[in-house]
Amino acid sequence: MIKMAKTILFSLFLFFCSILYSQNYSIIISIENFDKNEIYLAEIYLDKTNIVDTAKRKDNNKFIFSLDKTNHKGKYTILIDKNVFSDVIFNYENVELSTIYQFPMDSLEVIHSEENKIFYEYLRLEHQTNRKLELLAPLVFYYPKSEKFYEATCSEFDNAQKALSKFVEKTAEKNSYTFAYLLISNFQKPYINPELSFEKSQEYLKSHFLDKLCFTDTFLIYSDLYANKILEYLSLYGNNKLSQEQLENEFIKAVDEILFRADQNEKIYKTLVSFLVNGFQKYGFERVLLHIADNYLNNKSCEDEERKSELQKRLDSFRKMAIGEIAPPLEIYDINNNFVKLSEIPEKFKVIIFWASWCPHCNELLPELHKLYKNPTVPKFEVLSISIDTDKNDWISALNKHNYEWFNCSELKGWDSKSANDYHIYATPTLFLIDENRTILDKPLSVNQLERKLKQLSMKL
Repeated sequence: MIKMAKTILFSLFLFFCSILYSQNYSIIISIENFDKNEIYLAEIYLDKTNIVDTAKRKDNNKFIFSLDKTNHKGKYTILIDKNVFSDVIFNYENVELSTIYQFPMDSLEVIHSEENKIFYEYLRLEHQTNRKLELLAPLVFYYPKSEKFYEATCSEFDNAQKALSKFVEKTAEKNSYTFAYLLISNFQKPYINPELSFEKSQEYLKSHFLDKLCFTDTFLIYSDLYANKILEYLSLYGNNKLSQEQLENEFIKAVDEILFRADQNEKIYKTLVSFLVNGFQKYGFERVLLHIADNYLNNKSCEDEERKSELQKRLDSFRKMAIGEIAPPLEIYDINNNFVKLSEIPEKFKVIIFWASWCPHCNELLPELHKLYKNPTVPKFEVLSISIDTDKNDWISALNKHNYEWFNCSELKGWDSKSANDYHIYATPTLFLIDENRTILDKPLSVNQLERKLKQLSMKL
């Protein structure tokens, strides 16, 4: 009898769970002046989007998405066209919106959804406030303080900032449980005293910009909040008057502050480390990457290599392939089945480029590299071009479009090729400039950067 009762209770539990998770919610959007028959709904994860549903046109220009409890609450984006979208909050309620195709965000009207009404009311107020502050800031910081107009300007500057804070406080009174409130309360920037100089206000922002950003609620990962706030915070440290080394030193300070605060939650911490690594790798900030690798991995652990996270392996690779390190030996067959050994290429300077036929940026960069290769005004260098294609026809077809007079090689094993693994390749195109001793001299992001480096090196010879 006891066994039967447990079975019945478990069955009831499964039954109620199935009811709970089968509950459907709809996101409806009407789009004026739009002639296509299909749009998409994508979930947001930090700085990435992933399509979760497709909607077909209904009557009256309506499109309907269907979600349920298996979809996480958070910020989603409705992809209307390639460069046209509208953001929406989903927190287990039905949502209905209307917009005009040409102005999807500005014209958006929330017909049903308290969450989205709060969110869009705040966005519009924030836009107006930011515009006002942009116009007032030069007057506040540089207008003569002895003038009466200066006092009026400071008052307006002060009131504009307080208006946003009052909106958030008012929202908290009745809607503190909502995802909309979670977002807008974290949008807030520090209050800037209008009596501060511009320089002091920037220092204050650096010290307090992250004060109101929550680093413990993992639901915020399901939005672009962290990505936007961190990029804005990093911009406080950017200065086009700084050298590359000085700029990297400033970014290292910012990274330390971000990750110190993020260390309250393991999931958020790992997510933000990955986000920072991806960003600094994209722009070639090698010293910042090495700083993250050296300071934000558990170097004392004896973790088995095979069990290391993908992020840990990537950070380890930055150490091994950093400028000044020795590149691995490289032996590979070329397109004519000739055996090529990196050590036997005689030129003092060698460029190793990993690319793929399916990579658009590669197909733009390679012809530019070939022009530089044939340019007699730059120091002579040899190119070892390694495709990570898996299909020989695709590789040959891409090469046949141009006459690249250098070593064209491939193992046709994609990301799993020995050369790609030895050189820790995670993206294409990736370039290394090395010397006759295999010392990595540079990891240029563009042909122009490579040209500048070659000319600098030639001056030292």
